[in-house]
Amino acid sequence: MHEDYEEDQEIKDILQKRMESFERPGDFKPLEYIPTGGSQVILCVFTSTFGELEDGEAIKERIKEASKYVPLEQLCISALCRFASTHHGNKLIEDEQWAKLKFIVDII
Repeated sequence: MHEDYEEDQEIKDILQKRMESFERPGDFKPLEYIPTGGSQVILCVFTSTFGELEDGEAIKERIKEASKYVPLEQLCISALCRFASTHHGNKLIEDEQWAKLKFIVDII
């Protein structure tokens, strides 16, 4: 097995344990363990369970909060669970999914 893979896996395991130890969900403090220039971090700050668009300013604030721990260049944003968090999918019509994706792109 490649050394970098083992090191990356160790970092991921440590981060997972740290994230599980925090009481309040959504706290970005565990990101302080991601080395600068290291792994990309995906912030799942959009919901995929309904078509209503989130508050753009609130999303920007969450990204700003995460950037206190990880440089913006290492941050990515995404919808939580994509658009099928159950085997039945979510109750969004296709137009709502496309609108949500455009909204995500427009945030950046």
